[in-house]
Amino acid sequence: METSLVKSNNSENNVLSKEKLYSLDMVEAVSGGNKEFIKKMVLLFIETIPKDVKQLSNSCASKDWAQVAKTAHKLKSTIDSMAIKSIKEVVRTIESNAKNQTSLEQVPALCDKITAVINECVVQLSAEIM
Repeated sequence: METSLVKSNNSENNVLSKEKLYSLDMVEAVSGGNKEFIKKMVLLFIETIPKDVKQLSNSCASKDWAQVAKTAHKLKSTIDSMAIKSIKEVVRTIESNAKNQTSLEQVPALCDKITAVINECVVQLSAEIM
């Protein structure tokens, strides 16, 4: 399995604690205890979410605010279902600011935070399912 992580532009975000940044509680509840289903959902996250985060990062860099808002909206449900609390409000702020064209100077740093946290979640989840 090859996973490409998105580079964060903000070095502060690269220093993340090693505590678990997510929870599989919702996935486990939906699965009815089916371990294969849980593994499949985790693998789906690992395979798809970095592409969305890369799109968010690229759209932010090119100041395509409509695409930033659209991608942040798409990421919300995944962040919520994986209970990634540290960026739950961040992704909502990105979506709102980009959509409403307000406080756009804050958006790049917020996108970097999303990138750093998601990258660490991918690393942690990869280690957990192996």
